[in-house]
Amino acid sequence: MQNFFLFLTTVILISFSGVVSPGPLTAVTITKGLQNKYNGILISIGHGIVELPLIFLIYFGFTKIFSFPLLKTSIGLLGGFMLIFLGISIFKTKEISNTNLPYGTVFAGVVATISNPYFFIWWLTIGNSLILTSINFGKTAILIFSFVHLLCDFLWYTLLSVFIYKTKKFFPQKVYKFITSICGILLILFGIFFIINFSNF
Repeated sequence: MQNFFLFLTTVILISFSGVVSPGPLTAVTITKGLQNKYNGILISIGHGIVELPLIFLIYFGFTKIFSFPLLKTSIGLLGGFMLIFLGISIFKTKEISNTNLPYGTVFAGVVATISNPYFFIWWLTIGNSLILTSINFGKTAILIFSFVHLLCDFLWYTLLSVFIYKTKKFFPQKVYKFITSICGILLILFGIFFIINFSNF
């Protein structure tokens, strides 16, 4: 039991180290957080819609499907173009109150997740190691592991969106327009980077 709690502590630390790293989800959460302080929850739901099935695919040994070079290239290229589209739609926003992406907040979480090739790489390396370790603690361990990891996602993105929403009243509209523009540019740059990087696979 002591070893299991040590494992869960490791899961929490590694999960938070991954989730707080700036990326497409962070940019989308900041943009959506300007609209509603609880949008981080909806983005986390969208993220979980992609993440939970992937966890169980890895658990049941379907990692080989991700080893095909064509699939890696497709994920990178498609993800890159999706991020560029996402970034442009954010960058073109004129008013903070209308920081609307061309789809809902949950779907924005889905798009920001599947368009990031490094999300899949993380799960096939670090995440895979954690899942394999969980097997040593019995069948229910994977359920507890999944819950704890997703809880870390929910906590971080909810706190981020609440913080962004609560602090926007202290700054002029132009400041937050600048922030959303930066988020849009970052998504475009992420997209270009992924396209260049994964086109060589």
